[in-house]
Amino acid sequence: MKIYKLNIGKMMIQLYIMMALILIAGFTGQWWITIFALPLFFSAVLGVRFRAFIQPFTKGKIVLKPA
Repeated sequence: MKIYKLNIGKMMIQLYIMMALILIAGFTGQWWITIFALPLFFSAVLGVRFRAFIQPFTKGKIVLKPA
């Protein structure tokens, strides 16, 4: 997780998803759905980018050592 590493396009998508959740909750009367909009709001405002910390495999020869 890295803060302030999200580009504007993805940030806007997160904000649109958050607004859609709030609109769906308002029109259906299911206000508990708005709980899921709060983390989306904070992640969009802070620019949080979730990424795997696993490094990709490098191309090359795999050498197995005997036990």
